[in-house]
Amino acid sequence: MKNIRLDTKILFVLICSILIVFSYKSYPIFSDENIYINMAKAVSEGLSPYRDFFYAHPPFHLLILSSLFRVFGPSYTVVKIYQTVIAILIVIITYLVSKRIFKENFYVSLLFLCLNPLFLLFGNVSIGFWESLLFLLTSFYFILEKKEAQAGLAFSLSIFSRYFSLFLFLPLILLSKKKLKFLLLTTIFSSILFLPFLSQNFIKDTMLYHFQRMSGVLTTDLQYWLFGMFNIFILLPALYLSRKEKIFFIFSSALAYEIALAFLLRQLIYHYFILSLGFVALSANYLWKHGEFFKFFILFIIIANILANYPSIEYYFNKNNFQELDTISNFLEKNASKGDEILGEPTSVNYISFKTGLKVKSNTFDLDLKRMSFDPSEILRAFQERPEFVIDGENYFGSLGDVRKFLEDYEKVLSTENFTVYKLKV
Repeated sequence: MKNIRLDTKILFVLICSILIVFSYKSYPIFSDENIYINMAKAVSEGLSPYRDFFYAHPPFHLLILSSLFRVFGPSYTVVKIYQTVIAILIVIITYLVSKRIFKENFYVSLLFLCLNPLFLLFGNVSIGFWESLLFLLTSFYFILEKKEAQAGLAFSLSIFSRYFSLFLFLPLILLSKKKLKFLLLTTIFSSILFLPFLSQNFIKDTMLYHFQRMSGVLTTDLQYWLFGMFNIFILLPALYLSRKEKIFFIFSSALAYEIALAFLLRQLIYHYFILSLGFVALSANYLWKHGEFFKFFILFIIIANILANYPSIEYYFNKNNFQELDTISNFLEKNASKGDEILGEPTSVNYISFKTGLKVKSNTFDLDLKRMSFDPSEILRAFQERPEFVIDGENYFGSLGDVRKFLEDYEKVLSTENFTVYKLKV
């Protein structure tokens, strides 16, 4: 009972800490969140993903946010409250899974999760992957409870959030007592969820686009590797020690997932590591129970991870680093006319559109440069329609000759540290 009371107290303290930290870090940052919340706002106003605009992921994230906007109105506060709730639910389900597996000292998973820089920095950033992790862990919990129907539904929702969870499907099948039932129900639930959205554009946006981004070249961007590079030091000894236990399937799938990220993607982005974070936290808890050496080892990894990512922590916890988003928004609120439209670097343009109400030209919310090689006609068409304002971020369009030609018809009206605002010449 003493351990149970201690673990419950730790859970309570961690939830309170999350509320405090995320309440402070509730300002906008340069992230895809800005794109998704503006897309969700558009959906709440009647637009549909895949039909009216490009969206590279399954629709669950937009459907939830747009529903919240319909009820409470589109606001950044609604987004941050929602995402904080998701983060707390992830901590709770990690607690339940750890308790089910380890019986005692299962608070280590929680500490590892909550002190991970990825969770600290982006746990309240609404990018769709956190929902997928939540449902993935929920599915795992129901597998442990031998409730295949609930597990199948939860995993279907994980896929409905992000396809990447499919990389972690196999260990759940192997651990299930009724493998065929779990597989069949997951297939049925997934079919029901996806069928209403199935179309040529859906397949093009959410599948073909991602295949086009794959390559066999190892990603070397240290900035993003720092968020996941310590995971291998946790997973490898956990794999060896668990080689005769069923939990081996979970640890091996997490390691395989991260290796797949390195070799399949041309550009590795921090949030890809989110989906394996729960399994890595469980592997840390597993090592903890294997003697004093591993206890010191886990503490060392936690501290080393924080120190290695300290520059990112310092950057993202400084609100002043993102003030220029509001600077541009305030400028356009004063200088743009009703009906003016904007286009450009997506993290800035979508935040500004969300805040000011200015529409994004041709609903080109995700003006990802990688799409220029995949579907250049849509992006060039948006520029041909001559939006009143274009926002360039750190010479974002510098390598695109076709786009630079369009900017000859614009004059520079505002410059900040990272962005330049252009206005169509009269």
